[in-house]
Amino acid sequence: MSFTSYAANLEDVLLWRVLRHVDNGFYVDVGAGDPSIGSVTRAFYDRGWRGINVEPGHARQAALRRARPADVNLQMAAGVTAGDALFYEAEQGQSGFDAGRAERLAAQGIRVKVRQTPVATLAQLCAQHAAGPIHLVRISTGGNEEEIAATLDWQLWRPLVVVLRHHGRAPSAVLHAAGYVLAFDDGVNHFHVAAEQPHLAGLLATPANTADGFVLCEDHPLAHPLAALRDAAASARQEAAAATTRLQETMAWVEARRREHDEAVATAQRLGRDAAELDMLRHSLQATEQRVRDAEAILHATYASLSWRLTRPLRSANFRARNLLQRARRLAGQARHGAMPLAMAPLRVAKRLLRATAARTLKAAVAFVVARPKLAFRLRSTVARFPRLLTLVKTVAMRGRTQPVAPVTVSTVDTSSMPAPARQAFDHLRRAVRGPRNL
Repeated sequence: MSFTSYAANLEDVLLWRVLRHVDNGFYVDVGAGDPSIGSVTRAFYDRGWRGINVEPGHARQAALRRARPADVNLQMAAGVTAGDALFYEAEQGQSGFDAGRAERLAAQGIRVKVRQTPVATLAQLCAQHAAGPIHLVRISTGGNEEEIAATLDWQLWRPLVVVLRHHGRAPSAVLHAAGYVLAFDDGVNHFHVAAEQPHLAGLLATPANTADGFVLCEDHPLAHPLAALRDAAASARQEAAAATTRLQETMAWVEARRREHDEAVATAQRLGRDAAELDMLRHSLQATEQRVRDAEAILHATYASLSWRLTRPLRSANFRARNLLQRARRLAGQARHGAMPLAMAPLRVAKRLLRATAARTLKAAVAFVVARPKLAFRLRSTVARFPRLLTLVKTVAMRGRTQPVAPVTVSTVDTSSMPAPARQAFDHLRRAVRGPRNL
């Protein structure tokens, strides 16, 4: 399993080379900073170590509490004496207790927040929160590391390794007096080892190298910067998502247009069929209208003809006769269903009178027409178009003849010698020819 380095100057690689034999060790990190980026103790926490993280910054302390719930995370500062102090927390740049540096950062446009922060000595912090031996102490407070180190009883706690940020100063006289030897200087930190552990100093003789088998964490200061790549990847994902959305919208739009096209084609086909049917109906209507116009022309010609005007009395008489006949029939029906049988006789008499009147009127009209040959010719040519009217006129004409029919004379025949059946048949025939009056 490779070792993942989080420390900015690979301090955790050197410390793991020295302290890897310690199981579940304990550390004190003064000025812990971010829980991951630049952290000297993050790799130890991942391997089961626990400890005290002293960090006065509000944002970093909140991150420590989220990432290191098993550690003791103290939002305070380590100092020479216990009390309170003003801590200048900058959004960008180095935070600390230096008011002059805070003013310079503010002049550069960097926002700086001032907080009243509690301060305790390193001895007080260890006495209150360390429950067992301390294996590692790291102090990085921005310049007063030597003074903070002087507050701890090094004979009482006796950590194996002490890391002090030196800012270009000489090795710590306090640690030298306490029996610690300087084992390594990486240019940023002094690595001190307890004199009674001389073999540990030999492990710090060389800087971190490939033999340590480590890899850099993501966004490590010594690694290739990935922030720009992540931003580009995030932007590409957003553009891909937007492109996918646009593609889906486009496909939906295309599908909608396809449905509209299909509906339009179906409508056009239906309209084509309807147009053909409409043309057929239009031609049929035109033909019907033409037949109506022809019939109207024939009717107007008939109304305007002389024969139509001359036969008006006949039509009027026929209409009156039919009207009277219908009334008589209604009266007869009422009489048949009534309670006065005697009323039937006058109705029958009235019916006969109406028939006689109608017959005389028709006979007079026919005689009027027959007496005028030209009128009769026009009337015959007009009436010939209507078969039923022709039949009616013939019937009326037959009834209107004024010439008497010559009686049929039957010579007297001696029937005495005929057989009885023949004589009887001959008598019947004679009565039929002569009529009942001539018998």
